[in-house]
Amino acid sequence: MGIVNMANKLYIHIGRQKTATTSLQIFLEKNRKRLLNKYGIHLSCIGKKDNYLSCANHDLGWALNKQESEGKLKEYHDTLRSEVESNPKTLISSESLGPFPRELKEFLDPIDADIYIIVYLRRQDTYLQSIYHTIVCHNSFTGTFENFLDKKNVINYYSYLRLDEDYFTFLKKWSRIFGKEKIIVRPFERKQLYKEDIFSDFLKILGVENIENFKVQKPVNVSFGREMLAFIRQMNILFKKNSINFKLPKTSSLHELENILAFPKSNLISPIKSMGILNEHRESNSKIAREFLGRKDGLLFLDKEPDVNDPYNENFFTEDVFISIASEFFRIYQDEMLQIGNVRFLKKTDLNLVDENKKLRMENIILRRKLQSSKNINEFKKIIRKIIHCIKK
Repeated sequence: MGIVNMANKLYIHIGRQKTATTSLQIFLEKNRKRLLNKYGIHLSCIGKKDNYLSCANHDLGWALNKQESEGKLKEYHDTLRSEVESNPKTLISSESLGPFPRELKEFLDPIDADIYIIVYLRRQDTYLQSIYHTIVCHNSFTGTFENFLDKKNVINYYSYLRLDEDYFTFLKKWSRIFGKEKIIVRPFERKQLYKEDIFSDFLKILGVENIENFKVQKPVNVSFGREMLAFIRQMNILFKKNSINFKLPKTSSLHELENILAFPKSNLISPIKSMGILNEHRESNSKIAREFLGRKDGLLFLDKEPDVNDPYNENFFTEDVFISIASEFFRIYQDEMLQIGNVRFLKKTDLNLVDENKKLRMENIILRRKLQSSKNINEFKKIIRKIIHCIKK
């Protein structure tokens, strides 16, 4: 690497997952012009897609993982060199870069820049719950949280996910390659964030003290409560059993439904399980606090830990809870629910399929009309009980 021009800084935000990365990336993109014109911060254009992922540099990670052509990587390199030379500060943001510190260093070596790596860390018990939430909601995962902790099961659903919740080992890989002094570690806890806000905290790293006049991004990927998540998992099981290809609706509509039902707030897993996860990583977290944050007390996360003596109902997802959610869900997605009767019947026999299928179609049409005209919730509950019976088979 040549003589470093200290005026030209390159900040690389590598996540990690489940630390409001998507919300942050959208926020930065919304304020692109302001960041450049007032603060000299340029958001790098390399590796951005022309879709909802256009706010992040995800394709750079794919290219480093040899999922893009060598020509594409050279194109990224030439573009980034020009960006760094033309701007006092350049920013790359993608959690896809996490597994590739060595490949990234080789990619950046010919570029003359003062490089800093930014990484946010979320407490492992809530991090794992959030990852589980994602694969249930977006990857149709049908397993329990315990199944999820078996990494071999998870990888089939989410192949690019790296469940390396040993943060110290993760950071040591990066510090060996870029230097410990170049790694900026931030615990992802509200009380530890500057102004208790992720956007303010992140921009303070880049030298921006006040975001008063910035366009603020509403949080995205907000998690469901345990009842709604358990319901979604059961629907994944149902659709998988019946070979029905059905994607969940926009999460906003499900959150509205959840708000109507007003289930009590509760963690996805028990305090005992949470503490088991935290104790497993306590030594690793303490090393990070001491070596990367200079905290003599060895405390990385400061939020109150779960109390193992607090009561927790493991059997919260009763049939009545399922019915209360499914009854409302069925009102909106009648067509998909009515497919279940067809598919289960067709699996039972190959005799007279054509005639029987016609009968089923007519029954469905009649039932749909009845449901559309009826305001009696009991009609829905009867059908939902049949669906529960299908799931249990």
